[in-house]
Amino acid sequence: MQACRGPSSPGLATRAGSVMILALAGSGCGVKTNVVMLDPAGPTFGTVSPDSVLVFASPSSVRVDYDSLAILSAGGRSSGALAPDEAAVIASLKEEAGGLGADGIILGEILAQRPASATDRTLPARGSAVAIRIGDGASGPPALQTSARSMEEIRTIALLPVIRVDGRAVPDTIRSEFERDVSAELDAAGFNTVSVAIHDSVRRAHILAVGDLFDPLTGQRDDRRWRLVEQRTRKTLIDDYEVDGFLVEEIWTVPAFYSGTVAEWDGTRQSLTGPEAVTTDMELAATLLDVLLCSDEDTEGCEDESEGFRGALAALSFMVRVESTIGAMLYTGRGGIEVLELLDDSGEPYAQPAPHPFDTRERNRAAVALALAHLVDGRGP
Repeated sequence: MQACRGPSSPGLATRAGSVMILALAGSGCGVKTNVVMLDPAGPTFGTVSPDSVLVFASPSSVRVDYDSLAILSAGGRSSGALAPDEAAVIASLKEEAGGLGADGIILGEILAQRPASATDRTLPARGSAVAIRIGDGASGPPALQTSARSMEEIRTIALLPVIRVDGRAVPDTIRSEFERDVSAELDAAGFNTVSVAIHDSVRRAHILAVGDLFDPLTGQRDDRRWRLVEQRTRKTLIDDYEVDGFLVEEIWTVPAFYSGTVAEWDGTRQSLTGPEAVTTDMELAATLLDVLLCSDEDTEGCEDESEGFRGALAALSFMVRVESTIGAMLYTGRGGIEVLELLDDSGEPYAQPAPHPFDTRERNRAAVALALAHLVDGRGP
C-alpha cells in the first residue's frame, strides 16, 4: 500500500466553544482526516514537510517540551483489497500535522485493518493523534538538534526489556530468549548494543534513589516517580554509554486473517488444523482419503468445507520500535509469532492447547528476524 501524499482540501469548518473543527478529505489512498484545533486564535506556523514530522508512540515517550496544536483523526474510505493500512493512516496524520505547522504527532489508538465478512475480508485502518509543536523556532531546542533524526545516525542502541502489551505475563526464560535474539541480530548488523541487564541495573539504582514506585497504602503506581526514574535511566545511558537510540520490545495480541485453514499475519503463516508437528501427516492422510473415496465421476460430498472458512483469530506478534533520545520513533517492525486459537472441523475457534504459546523456538526466532529485517538490511560489517 502506497502511503498517502499530497495536499488535502478543507471542507466544512464550524466553531464549537474554544476549538475549531475542520473536516478534511485526505487525498489519494482513500484516507479521510478530521482536525480539531485546540486554540483557533493561537499563533500560526509555516508548513512542515510530512517527512520532517516526528512521530511519538505516546505522551510519555516525548522527552522535550512541546505545545499541543490540534487533535487529528484519520480513517479509510474504501475496503477490500484497497483498504488503507496503518502506514497509510499514519502518513495521512503526518501530512495534516505538517500542514498545520506541527513538527510532531503523538499517536493515539491506531486500529489495524480488520475482517468484515466472508466476501469483503478487510476494513480500513483508522487512528488518531495529537499534532504538536516542539520548542521555539524552526530549529527547535538544542536537544532536538543534536539527537539522531534517522536510523542512519544511530550507532549505539540500548535494549529495553520485553513487555506484554495486554498485561499477560511472558515467562522469564522466553523473555530472555527474545532479548538474546534481538541482541544477536543487532550485533551482526554492526550496531553497538547496551544490554537489557545494564538497563535494568541502571534503572534499579535510580529506583533506590527516588523511592518506591508504588504507594504502600493503595498499591497504585506513582506516575510522577515512575516518569522521573525513566528520565534518569535514559539520561544515564545516554551520558555514560553514549546511547543514541532505544529499542522497545513488545509482544502484542493481534488479529490474524485466515482463509481456509491457514492464517497469515505480520509476515508469517500458520496452519489452523492442529499442532504443527502432525499437520503434514494429517493433510497427507486427508489427501489420500479423498483420492480413495472420490472420483471424477462422483464428487458429491467430497468438497472441502474448510475452504469456505474466513475471518480472524487472536495471534501474537513481536514488535520492536527504535526511539531517538527525545523519544521520536525512527523505526518500527513486527513479526508474527503464533496463533492463540485453532479451528475445529466446523470452523469454530478453540484455544491453542498447552504448552503453547512461545513453545516453538523456531517461531520465536523467526518473529525477531521479521521485526528487525528492514533495520538490519545492508548494515552488516
